[in-house]
Parts: sequence; C-alpha cells; structure tokens
Amino acid sequence: MYLNYLNQDQKWLSYQARNGIIRIQFYNEGDLDGDAKARLKHFIDNIGISLSSPNPSTENRTYFRLLDTSMNDSVDILDSIITKCSELRNEENIEDGDLRKIKILLADPESSFAHQRAKSIANANDEEITNPLKKTQNALEAISRKLRQHINQKYPVTIENFSINATDHRNNVVTLAEYIKNHGKTCGLELKFYSEVPSGPMYFLRNILIQGRFCSGISAIKLPWMAIINDLGCENDLYDIFSNEFDEIWDNLAYELPKYNSDKVTSDNSLTLVQALEENKRLKQENERLKQEKKEQTQRIENLNVTINNTSTNTNKANTVTDTNSFSVGDNNQLTNVAGGDFKNNIIGNLPSTSDSQPPGIREGLEQLIDAVNEDDSLKKHQKVQALNQLKEMASAWEDNDEESKKGRFDTAKMILKTLFSALGPTANLIKVWNLVEPLLNKTFNSEN
Repeated sequence: MYLNYLNQDQKWLSYQARNGIIRIQFYNEGDLDGDAKARLKHFIDNIGISLSSPNPSTENRTYFRLLDTSMNDSVDILDSIITKCSELRNEENIEDGDLRKIKILLADPESSFAHQRAKSIANANDEEITNPLKKTQNALEAISRKLRQHINQKYPVTIENFSINATDHRNNVVTLAEYIKNHGKTCGLELKFYSEVPSGPMYFLRNILIQGRFCSGISAIKLPWMAIINDLGCENDLYDIFSNEFDEIWDNLAYELPKYNSDKVTSDNSLTLVQALEENKRLKQENERLKQEKKEQTQRIENLNVTINNTSTNTNKANTVTDTNSFSVGDNNQLTNVAGGDFKNNIIGNLPSTSDSQPPGIREGLEQLIDAVNEDDSLKKHQKVQALNQLKEMASAWEDNDEESKKGRFDTAKMILKTLFSALGPTANLIKVWNLVEPLLNKTFNSEN
C-alpha cells in the first residue's frame, strides 16, 4: 500500500490493519524548508501513536525506540512521545525498570559514520560540511528543553536548566548527554550513541515501526518511508528484523557518551587564523578527492552490475544451474565470468599465507569468507556471485601499490558486502565469520570500523 502523505487532512484513524507495510512520502519537490519535517511529525503525532497498541509480541519491549543520526529532522516528535509514554507509565503504575521506556539511539558525532554522512550530504548539494558535533549539540539541546519542560509541568519536581559554551561543541555534547541521562529517568527516557552503520532511521511506536533509509547524498526525510505493522502471525517478519537490529545495537554496541578522539581539535576556537585557512584549504581538496573517488566507485559498481547481469544471462542460456540457492564455488557454469575455473584459487592464489604459529592472515580470512558465502542458504545465486566478486576485489586491492587507492577499493567492497549481508540475522554463520574476519581486514587495509 502506498500513501503520498502530502495532504495531512486524510482520515486514518479508522485504519485497523493488524499487519502490513505502507510506503509513505513526506517530501515533495519544491517544498519549503521544514515542510517534510512537519508532515513526519503530524503523521507520528496523529496516526502512528494513535494506532499503536501493545500486544503479546511486544510486551517485553519498550514503548518507544528511536534511532537516527542526530534527530535534527524529527526531534519535535518527542513532544507527543514523551507525553504518551508518561501517560502509559502512569496507567500501569510503572516507576522504573527496563520496560516501558523511551530509548533513543543517536550516531556518535565523533564516529566515521557521522562524519562520512555529513560529507556525503554536503558534497551532493555543494554545501559547506556541517560539523556533526554541532548537529548533535543542537539535537541534544532540543531534547533537553523538551525533557525539562515536560518534567517541570507533569511531575512534582523541578529540574534546573542546562548551560553550554558557545563554541566548545564537544564538551557541550557530553554535558547535554549527562543532563539527559540524569533527568530522563523521571519519565523513562534513555539515550545512547552508536558508531555502527544501521539500516536507516527507525521510530518504533510499540507495535508500529516508521522506518526510513540512508542514501548517499540525500537526507532521509526526502526519501520514501515505510510504516511497518508487526505481524503476530509471522515470526521474524520485517518488523522483527529491524527490531532485532535496534536491540542488538542498544544492548551490545551502543554506549552512554560519545567516544572522544584525542587526535581531533578539542574546540572550534582553538584554531588560529592561519590554521583555519589551511584546514579550509585541506577540506576543499579532500572534497574534490571524495567526489572523484565517488565517481570512480560508481563506475566500478556499474561495471560490476554488468558483469553480474552477463553471468546471469549466460547461466540461463546454458540451462545448467538447478533451482537451488546453494552451489559450489568451483562450478564453472555459474562463475566462469567471475573468476575462471578454480574460483577460490583465482581469488586468493597470489595472497600470502601464514604459518600455524602465526595469527591468520588475509588469505585465511578471505578463504573463510568464501566458504561461508558458498554455504549460506539465505543468499540467492546472484547475491552470492556479487559477494564473491567483492571478495575478489579485496584480494586484488591488496596488491594495489597505491595505498589510497587500495583503501578506497577495500572500503567500497566492504560497503557492498555489508549491504548484501544486512538482511541476515546475527546468528547466521556467515555473519559470525564476517564479524571475526572484518577486524583482520580492517587492520590489513588500514580501514576504520
């Protein structure tokens, strides 16, 4: 079902579906700044929260779970969410505990993900790069104001205002995060930070998920969104997949305060004028390099798609592949166009191996991944071909004498592999092997996590 939510007067409160996926468009070409944000808030305030309800499959989950980069486009939805959560806690006489809370996950502004996301959007729109620390500070200020206003109005306590420095964004973020941590428990609000790359922004309203997308160069608010209603009759449906992703990040990967990187400048005003000019020059050069790298990456991906399409076409013509998702990595009929006859040796044949007394090297790591891809029953044939192509690209990149090119090729291949593997559950053997081998590959290619 598709909804173009540009007309906010549509009547939805009679909608009683118990499961399903609704695609929603909040942004329209030519919108004024803030129009799409207002539609998102209106949809969640008047439809999402109204239609959401507890059910047996969500009784052990928190009321509201929100994941975003900084929530600058959606922070206003907290007005109704904090109010609704407080009402529900009062109805059920909930004072504290792990349940019936608002959990907020924001991207660590010090993380590579936050910086690359900011660069991607700025470069695509020929804008100045927005400091992720400043964006996160703005969001945390708004959250803190809403939290303070709500508590002072609804509870028999009064909390003090927060104070920030006009230029020291890093310390401001820490101060505001601690302020939210100390006072959020009054109405069940918790905040954590993440540095992983998630599927996209996710707003869980009990049994309904409003889910967006992260796309290179485009703000999520401008892309189509989905309203996903939990299907009680289907275990591990799309709602459950994203719910498990949120819980995995919250429980095992997130942390309460941003991770400080001492190699970065400690505050904006610590730069001299000369340093600032040099830094500005460096950033412009870096932007040009990233644009060129993005262009080359796009071309490589297009070439890869052509190879995959050719492989699929030749396979169909040969009519030698059976209708199964598993095949041998030595199957010449399926993979001749990818790497030749002996597929594994074609990928890692020239890579060095380590002795039994040494830690595993790149050859052993890629060999484990090749076997895991081949044995995974969840991946379709074309996905396996694409995954094996990326492992081949990693092996080829290792022999690249240009360190910058080597790292760029590896990062692109890793990004594509993560996208391919994103639909697999955390217990899948391929994911377990990837989680073991990825740190080794990152170290080998001097890549960030």
